[in-house]
Formats: sequence, structure tokens, C-alpha cells
Amino acid sequence: NVYYGAVNVNPVHRGSLLGLFPATVPSAAGRQQRDGGGAIASSQNATEETGYIGLALSCDGVHFSALTKLVSVPLALDGRTLDMPVDGFATYADHVFFFVHRNVPGVTDEYPEYRDLRSVVAQYEFSRGR
Repeated sequence: NVYYGAVNVNPVHRGSLLGLFPATVPSAAGRQQRDGGGAIASSQNATEETGYIGLALSCDGVHFSALTKLVSVPLALDGRTLDMPVDGFATYADHVFFFVHRNVPGVTDEYPEYRDLRSVVAQYEFSRGR
């Protein structure tokens, strides 16, 4: 499950694009979710999901490579990521920086178990050579 992407010119190769995407993938386990009344219900037949911010490459803005997992992120009980990529990249010397908005207001507001977490923008980096 992939949400909207933050797609920009690749800072290492100007002829391509890089996209950061919040995503969820299933893993083997039981999953909790809210029923129609807001109560938490478990399903042994369902799968648990894990979340991450992934990176994909594109040469045309329409077709993208498979996502490469960059950062694990928490999920709310209904499988939505609580963290979102910040649009854009920054570079310095041989480093490319990207940013993740942790505990996004308006997203965490819907989930009492996450409401009190502080919203921050976290910085990550990778080498231009990788």
C-alpha cells in the first residue's frame, strides 16, 4: 500500500527523478484494527503491516522503480503511516539529505494512542555515491 509521493529532480543525476513514498507492507502475524464502533478487534486471519518511507527512481515521472526501504515508521491501528516524507532533498558535499515529518498533526489526532506524541521533522542522509 503506497500513499502519495514527494517526487523531485534527483540531486545526484539531474536527468532523473527521486520519489519518497510512505508505504505499508504485510508481515506474518495477527492484526488489530478498529471495528465500526471504534473498538479494537483482532483478526487471526489478517496480516500485520509494517510501515516505512521508501525511495523510488524514475526517468519519466510515470514509471518508477520498486521502493527501497529507507526508514521504518509506525502505523496506526488501521494501517495508516503516522509519518510522512517532506517534499525535497538537500545536498552538502557528498551527502544527500531527506526529511521525514514524524507524528504528523491531523493524522495522529485521529488516534488517541498517538495524540500526545511530539511532532518533529527528522533528518536522514545517504552518500551521493550510493
